Amino acid sequence: MKTVLFLPLLQIPSGHHQAADALKEDLLAMAPQWQCHKVELLSSRLGQAEKLISSVYLQWIRHFPKTYSILYDQAVIRQKKAHLSFRYYEILFRRHIKNVVQHIQPDLIVCTHALPSYLLNRLKLSKEIANPVVNVYTDYFIHHLWGIEAIDYHFVGHPYMKTKLMKKGVPESRIFVTGIPIHPYITISKRKGQTERLCYSGLISGGSLGIGAFTELLKKISPNDPIDYYVLCGKNVQIYKQLQNENHPRFIPLPYISSRQEPIEITFLNL
Repeated sequence: MKTVLFLPLLQIPSGHHQAADALKEDLLAMAPQWQCHKVELLSSRLGQAEKLISSVYLQWIRHFPKTYSILYDQAVIRQKKAHLSFRYYEILFRRHIKNVVQHIQPDLIVCTHALPSYLLNRLKLSKEIANPVVNVYTDYFIHHLWGIEAIDYHFVGHPYMKTKLMKKGVPESRIFVTGIPIHPYITISKRKGQTERLCYSGLISGGSLGIGAFTELLKKISPNDPIDYYVLCGKNVQIYKQLQNENHPRFIPLPYISSRQEPIEITFLNL
């Protein structure tokens, strides 16, 4: 019997958790005798303080999205150093994550968030752990917080990401272009009562919070575009109502969907 440890971050239902849950369900469907553990780093280390941190984090993003974007960009995207050290993260979490790994003794560790990946990469470089570690990226880019050098395998969402990792020295044999994991409960179907059209379908998502450059992106889509765009607005009621009021012929806005079993009805072209 094998044991797999999944490491997302924060208790909020982010894409990091969704990816971990999707992989866990698929894995157990193939090997029900395996044991799967999902450990959230902040709550397991800080207890109830994680709820406060999550709340402040969400309020910050909702009310001051530009400052969040600027700081995030400066901290982990535009850094020029070849080997970054996030010392405060290590002080807070390095020993804790090592203890978690030693307690569970997993045969495989799956990181769906950059912070656990960074810490495990440091531990593997210093030979403190030897467990195989996989990075599962939930974005279409790779920022500097992700651990790279000592990570055993990388599951990426796009061939461009594979190229970037190879430039960083990762062997091609350790990189797999898999797309972003989708939970097996999520299904799509044709829209009821709608005649089939010669039109493709696209999906635009800003995550569970419905943030991102929606306005700029949607302005570029013509009413005559050959693609119908389903826009997942998450909990962003403002953008959902805005898209409804615009009544753009190519946009189908969808509010926050809490249940994976609830199908998203999509009209698509049979090729």
